[in-house]
Amino acid sequence: MHILIVSKYTQTATKIRQEFRKSGMISTTITPDKVSKIWLTQFHAIYIHPPVNPRSCRIAIRKIRQSNLEIPIITPYSIKTNHPNIQVVPNNLTLSGLKKVIRIEALKKATNDPRKLRYEDLTLDIHKRTAKRHNETIPLRNKEFGMLELLMKKYGEIVSRNEIIETLWDRNATILSNTIEVHMSSLRKKIDKNFSKKLIHTIPSAGYRFGE
Repeated sequence: MHILIVSKYTQTATKIRQEFRKSGMISTTITPDKVSKIWLTQFHAIYIHPPVNPRSCRIAIRKIRQSNLEIPIITPYSIKTNHPNIQVVPNNLTLSGLKKVIRIEALKKATNDPRKLRYEDLTLDIHKRTAKRHNETIPLRNKEFGMLELLMKKYGEIVSRNEIIETLWDRNATILSNTIEVHMSSLRKKIDKNFSKKLIHTIPSAGYRFGE
């Protein structure tokens, strides 16, 4: 389960990230101004963490809903809005209680929205986090899965290295110069190696493209 934490100061979310990790929940932290630049479908729920002020909270929610209507948003702010799937929690809710609410909301999304991406003999199940090609299950690591989902959703388009980093990596993460190339090489071997038709292509000096 992958949770996006929106916080004005990413350092203040360290404790909650640690608690999520203890419960087997992966989390990524961003500031409100970065919401429109991140790939939201990789997350099961979004938590708006204090001290984001109510105005910034409303703006963040609007930006989220412009690109994703389904993902649950959990916030301690009671904000008048017509946007769906928003759960308001008490500001003094314990971490244990917060984790419970987030897990329940995230599971609702997974249950009610079983989406799959398909291209010819390749199927990517977004919620089960599984990939199959020609009915053969392909084990993918988290970043490989995210890369493949991004490429499939942008079928035929060139996806740059910077776009991949901004979409899939925590803004505070340290990324080596060849990190993307290493992950993409591993993904390509798993998806294309045993098949005559190659689906992932490198576009020199530009990025990567999915398709024929």
